[in-house]
Amino acid sequence: MSRTSYLILAILFPISVFAQEFLHLPLSQQKAVPLIKARESRNTNFQRDAPSVPLEANFLNQESVLGITYYDIQTNAASQNRIVAETDGYKAGVWMLSQTFDQTYPDRGTGFSEFVNGSWSPRPTTRLESVRTGWPCLVRLADGTLHITAHTGGQNLLALRREPGASTWSESMLPNNTPEGLLWPRTAAGGPDGMTIHLLALTTPADGLGGGEYLGMNGHPLYYRSLDGGITWDKQDVVIPGLDSTSYYEVEGDTYSIAARDNIVAVAVFGMWGDVSLYKSYDNGDSWERTIVNDFPLDKYKVDQGYTVDDIPFDLLAPDTLAIYTSDGSGGIAIDGDGLVHLTYADSYVMDNDLTDSTTSLFPGTAGISYWNETMELSALVGSFLDYNDNDTIDLTFEAIPRYGNGSATSMPVIAADDKGGVYIIYSAVAEAYYNELDEQNYRHLLAVKSVDGGQTWGPAYDIINPEFSDPEAYEFFETVFPSMASLVNDTLHILYQQDFFPGYSSIDVNDMQADNFIVYTGIPVGAIPDATSVAVHDLSLLDFSVYPNPMVDFLNIELNEQVGNSAILELFNAQGQRLIQQKVRDSKLQLNVNHLNPGIYFVKVASQAKIGFRSVVKSH
Repeated sequence: MSRTSYLILAILFPISVFAQEFLHLPLSQQKAVPLIKARESRNTNFQRDAPSVPLEANFLNQESVLGITYYDIQTNAASQNRIVAETDGYKAGVWMLSQTFDQTYPDRGTGFSEFVNGSWSPRPTTRLESVRTGWPCLVRLADGTLHITAHTGGQNLLALRREPGASTWSESMLPNNTPEGLLWPRTAAGGPDGMTIHLLALTTPADGLGGGEYLGMNGHPLYYRSLDGGITWDKQDVVIPGLDSTSYYEVEGDTYSIAARDNIVAVAVFGMWGDVSLYKSYDNGDSWERTIVNDFPLDKYKVDQGYTVDDIPFDLLAPDTLAIYTSDGSGGIAIDGDGLVHLTYADSYVMDNDLTDSTTSLFPGTAGISYWNETMELSALVGSFLDYNDNDTIDLTFEAIPRYGNGSATSMPVIAADDKGGVYIIYSAVAEAYYNELDEQNYRHLLAVKSVDGGQTWGPAYDIINPEFSDPEAYEFFETVFPSMASLVNDTLHILYQQDFFPGYSSIDVNDMQADNFIVYTGIPVGAIPDATSVAVHDLSLLDFSVYPNPMVDFLNIELNEQVGNSAILELFNAQGQRLIQQKVRDSKLQLNVNHLNPGIYFVKVASQAKIGFRSVVKSH
């Protein structure tokens, strides 16, 4: 099949909901702010008294508060694997715990809770480790052994291991030979006997953390493997081919994820100034293959290096002519029963228009959750804001969006896949319906989207922070962020997240003061999340519409020759398959300003719930 033929099919029949509308902030509300470097620790502000601890959710027993922490940043970008769930009903979760408002958080470490014999263990008040740690990740091996990895203040990795039937944890330092040390680990369990631990961590970068370049990269991901459940490590300091200086100059902290199932291992990198890439191993981590999911146009870009509009693709949705579509660094991966990798990431735009300031910019008002699997050439948009009042507008201002690092207005997606074709994404989105007048910011709620056909079609977003599954007296005042989701989906999504009563977190916004942060488990029945409402491809009939002039110069007119109701969507794609415009069809005649498009071939698609049409047009000059 030719590239053009493939693009036509991909544009006509995308992996998405045909009639679903994804709303965005207007460009007038898109503002650039400086990028924030990943941090191991944080500065703090004054203490703020919080309301009482939320209810124990006895209405449907979906939510439980596992612990309270005053350390309010659980990740710089992508979530770690922090919750496990098993078919026998066992569950366990970890988080960063601190019980002090001291600005250095000397007691910071791993909080742990497990669900045994029908109840969660008492809320912990002290860390598991003997030393200060951060960024814990959790796996449960086939024999029931629990293994936790975290980094220390000395930029080394510390492991906790608890064997089946034991009540105490053994503690050890993991080997590494890097002069810079390691931070922000990720782990997954797999292997032929379920006893392999796969670990990915980042060498300490130079950005105020005391590190430096390693093998040509400022922050280099390295791979480690244990075949015996963490007792010994047969692979240490391994460079995954392509996840190195041939592809990246820098990988930011926490902008990667790892998953494993049997002998398959998957690593994803959610580059902000680099590619979104998948690295897959079929032999338990011995060899790797790379797939580029989103090809960032500037290879190995360095701050203040500079570029022009001619170096990047033209994008009508971009908030600035120098803005480049990318990931915000957050995302997740899952492996289904057939070994297929499913990947999600949060959309973002970055820009470097000032070549003297030693930093770059991003647009935190960006919205969009992208999805991709290995059968797809291009990623698809499957989530965005939720239009609570159904007025086809997102009633937000830029100033009301609470900032989380470099995250977008819709961010922190995590993903799981079952063995029945179900794929599930949970993400945190700024909610237009819930506003904190004291902070003058909107709350974030966790939204869910679902596919029941392996990712081909997706249902609308569903707010899981609602009276049915959360505290019915307080859910409107919850800030819900940093979700982690268990890989097991047994008709229930097992989710761990952080909840408090104030938008934002104190490490970024000087107006956000410290408060109690609740670590919450919730179990959401998959049946509560809406299915796709799209019509199957074979049920669609052709939609008749006209485009003129063709070739086009400054404007393109689209005229519908039949009624399509109010649910039709118009999209414009370039010859590379990139969507440049997506908007709702409100009239039978539309006009697009195409003055800034480069000469070339473009594709127009109009789709309703029952019909779909396609036209090609040429931009002459």
